[in-house]
Amino acid sequence: MKLIEDGNLTATVRGALIVIGAILIFGGLGVEAIPNWLGIIVFLFGIVAIFVGGISSRAKMIGLKPFGKSEWRKAKETYQKEKDDK
Repeated sequence: MKLIEDGNLTATVRGALIVIGAILIFGGLGVEAIPNWLGIIVFLFGIVAIFVGGISSRAKMIGLKPFGKSEWRKAKETYQKEKDDK
């Protein structure tokens, strides 16, 4: 199973991040058996998971490749090779 395809997360991974994030948020808020500090940490991890899944979905819609090798990285590597050769 590929996690990254064409410089972006796959649709399955994006959906899973959003669903897992929602479960973590509700678990952090609703479970009384865990201590408060652990509930806060679980809640924050849920927010981060939803954020990454959502931003990755938006990036896919407009054609950005946040996890791919972009053109400026290729140019930077070429520049570094030329600089090292001198």
